[in-house]
Amino acid sequence: MEIGDLSLAESEAAVALWEEAGLTRPWNDPRSDIRLALAGPDSTILAGRIEGRLIATAMVGWDGHRDVPRNVENRRAALLALSR
Repeated sequence: MEIGDLSLAESEAAVALWEEAGLTRPWNDPRSDIRLALAGPDSTILAGRIEGRLIATAMVGWDGHRDVPRNVENRRAALLALSR
């Protein structure tokens, strides 16, 4: 398996994969989530491919839904780690 960043052109394949796995929710547009993750300076979506076919994804960094830790010191440390 090869691992790299998901390309925007692979969005529909990623959405199909997430739908098949039961990961999508009607109140969250997965295409918007993909665009947000790929455009963010602190996030991306890793893509696992076999022979060019998308078989796995992992969203990393800020996804627009979850916040970093509430404790101010932990938040600062988390944001510094994400910015590297």
